[in-house]
Amino acid sequence: MVRILLELIDRLPPAYREVVRLRDIEERSPEAVAACLHISRSSVSSRLNRAHALLKKRLLARLHLEKRDPRAPAAQPRQKKV
Repeated sequence: MVRILLELIDRLPPAYREVVRLRDIEERSPEAVAACLHISRSSVSSRLNRAHALLKKRLLARLHLEKRDPRAPAAQPRQKKV
């Protein structure tokens, strides 16, 4: 799971990737991230929120694809109880 997450982080747009790396991986404060990237504190928060949303979407899609076995029969619709 960690390997997949690191791959997905590497594929983020550069502005998001750097914020995630500095804030989540290196555990720097939002103020330190802002100073390092020469952006405002609110830009750090915005980019981090957008990056997390994108990572969540991509991770869920990736996990869904890996769980799905192409050899398994298609799911049958549920029968209504009468």
